[in-house]
Amino acid sequence: FNPFAVTAIATRTTVSVTSPAAGDVTLTDGEPLTIAAFVDGSLPDVAGPNRVRLRVRHSPAATDYDDLPMDSGSSNREFQLKVPPGVVQSGFWYRVAGGDATTPEYRVTVRTRPLAKTVEARYEYPAYTRIPPDVGPDWNLEAIRGTVVTLTVGTNRTVRSGWLQVAGGPRVGGEVVGDARDSLRFKLPLDKDGTYRVGFTSADGEPSDPTPEHRITVRPDQKPRPEIVTPADDSTKLPANGLLAVDGTVTDDFGVATVT
Repeated sequence: FNPFAVTAIATRTTVSVTSPAAGDVTLTDGEPLTIAAFVDGSLPDVAGPNRVRLRVRHSPAATDYDDLPMDSGSSNREFQLKVPPGVVQSGFWYRVAGGDATTPEYRVTVRTRPLAKTVEARYEYPAYTRIPPDVGPDWNLEAIRGTVVTLTVGTNRTVRSGWLQVAGGPRVGGEVVGDARDSLRFKLPLDKDGTYRVGFTSADGEPSDPTPEHRITVRPDQKPRPEIVTPADDSTKLPANGLLAVDGTVTDDFGVATVT
């Protein structure tokens, strides 16, 4: 017998976190969180100062915890608490305490919802227009009919798959691109006015909300407009072997190649 031996001090109560199963958990912003615990051994007084409670701090440097009483679950040894959004905030550290026992500290991490954040629209105009390709950051698309727009959509997540849908049409899949696989690429021929939306599923299976509807405005290619300048009159008299001198102009929104 060694009266000076170092031994662990036994507690009358033991507490373990049962949900989240691993203790640590990552949530999506707005996702509800319930923390549950199981109490073994001596049950603390449910109204006493050492009742089963969730102890929360929002910084690992904080020395004080905020205590939130936990409610009895399906048995008198199970306790739970639906954590209020005002406590969840952008994440926190927590323990569950009861009687003379306290669990290890765990962390709740909060991430933003899957979100399509940016867009790059590359316009490739019909060859006959001789207009060079153009790039812009606007979700709303506008160009002459026959233009093909390549949309590169940046997100805040690693992407598994994505879709683009023109109103009234089917969803069309996109190509996952980028070194971090956090972007999607779509090709969209412009042939009529309308709207479109984009959505995606993150690599861990979480779907984004669709983007707001964005406009598609298609401008028609106007026909060439010929105009006779001389003769100015609609009717002109000439001798049988006379020659009529005609002068005129032809205009077009993209230029004129030949006139016959």
